[in-house]
Amino acid sequence: MYTTTKPDRNRARNVVFYGRVFTEHEAQISALENQLQWYDDQARYHPNWNIIGKYIDM
Repeated sequence: MYTTTKPDRNRARNVVFYGRVFTEHEAQISALENQLQWYDDQARYHPNWNIIGKYIDM
């Protein structure tokens, strides 16, 4: 018999944020700022996340 268990959503997790834009135009920089803000908001929502790095690709 095959059984499954639900993942523990509250366990500690190491997380890396990755933001990416394709050009350095003002609109793209704004989009990157939005991405990073979203990640920061998610980190506050998930106190079990341990942020070990933030990477930006342009």
